[in-house]
Amino acid sequence: MLIYYLNEEYYKIGDSMMRALNMNSLGSRDIFKAITIASGGLSGGISSTIAGGNFWSGARQGLITSGLNHVAHRVEAGNLVKRTIKNSDYEPTAVEKAIWKALPWKVKLKYALISKFTEQGRHIYGPDAISISKKVEGGAIVGGEAGAGAIAITRGNSAGIYSLGDYGGGFSTVSISTGFGAGEFFYTGSLDSMSINTFLGYRTSISLSVDIGFSAGVGVTYSEYKGNKVYGLTGFVGMGASMTIFDFNLNYGQTK
Repeated sequence: MLIYYLNEEYYKIGDSMMRALNMNSLGSRDIFKAITIASGGLSGGISSTIAGGNFWSGARQGLITSGLNHVAHRVEAGNLVKRTIKNSDYEPTAVEKAIWKALPWKVKLKYALISKFTEQGRHIYGPDAISISKKVEGGAIVGGEAGAGAIAITRGNSAGIYSLGDYGGGFSTVSISTGFGAGEFFYTGSLDSMSINTFLGYRTSISLSVDIGFSAGVGVTYSEYKGNKVYGLTGFVGMGASMTIFDFNLNYGQTK
């Protein structure tokens, strides 16, 4: 189910690539929406022609249907977010409420889905911790990654900023990249049991990236703390090179 939570991270990568190509003057969100709806019109026109009808009539109907579906999906997503908040027993702080209200609806939906997955109502309002680091990763069948930076715990008695280092080894396609990474981390245990040690220790990570000189990737991390789980969603941008353009890295390592 975590694959659904990667949508926003893929959007961020797409947005960065659009900016790099100077194609973002209209806003990548608007471009993606337009492409989706236009594709519905095109498929409607082609279907109508194949059935012996008029292309433009089919295209018009396809555009209407595609547009209505887009609106319906957004309404459905909004209702899911509202139901998740209503069923939550977590009382957010004034700062958490203010930040949540300012978030785009796609981000609110992502956090609502994560909250249902982790069964922790506080995750509706964002991650338990966020990190930023300078990192390098790569390899040739055998690969690895290493980085150093900081992690900020966003709530609870241990809220604050801490330094961290991370390294690991495992399997990799033939590639090398370096740049900056960021992560969001969600702990399935109680808020009272959360500390900096919750986000340190041994972990498993999987990442996918595109390396075309410019490098961008997303990943998922998994670790355990006192019988509970810690899930991480990560993103990466920088410079890189690859024999395959699309790269994969699976490794086991330690954060400390």
